[in-house]
Amino acid sequence: MAPVNQILKNSYCTLLKIRSLATKGLSKNMAEHNLNILVDWMTTELDIFRGAEYKLGMNIFGGNTEFRKMIGLDSKPTDVKKKLKGTAWDMFHCKFTANSFRLSEILQRSLYPFFLTSDSNLFKIFQNFSLEIVKDGGEDFVTSFVMTSDFLFPHLDKSFLEKNNKKLFDLFVERRNQQHVFNEEKVDKMILELEIENSVPNS
Repeated sequence: MAPVNQILKNSYCTLLKIRSLATKGLSKNMAEHNLNILVDWMTTELDIFRGAEYKLGMNIFGGNTEFRKMIGLDSKPTDVKKKLKGTAWDMFHCKFTANSFRLSEILQRSLYPFFLTSDSNLFKIFQNFSLEIVKDGGEDFVTSFVMTSDFLFPHLDKSFLEKNNKKLFDLFVERRNQQHVFNEEKVDKMILELEIENSVPNS
């Protein structure tokens, strides 16, 4: 379960960061700032870019209010951790079961998996994209990708999104041969700090 554990912890940590930024303001004039902070944080602090979580952040900061429930923005503090962990699991499950190449490689037999969900927001996260970069992670079964959706963000204009896409593409090229090494102690510390920022009670 070690590879799964690191994916879920990185995802949960990223969702906490998105929520922390969201609690500081979701007005239109904060949208680009929040998104830039998220990208820089993932690449310099977390040290791994989370594609689906990034797209969720784009929707939340970009003014699509229906996505806020995926980070428990209006939930009671006691329910926030459960909500974020549920979202992290759903994203992992969706990506993993949709990756027939990886599943077939792991289990050494041909598989044709599919993912069925009634969660419309989760579906939209993976539905439309205009840019995708895939890098085979090798033996650690990690696939990295960058996605943007169909540019339907009330708080983000096309010129910003095009500039942001170029930034992400350049980051990917720059880091294409970088091997991600999961530092569990560091991520656990970041999670603890972000849980405090988000007023998530210890459990």
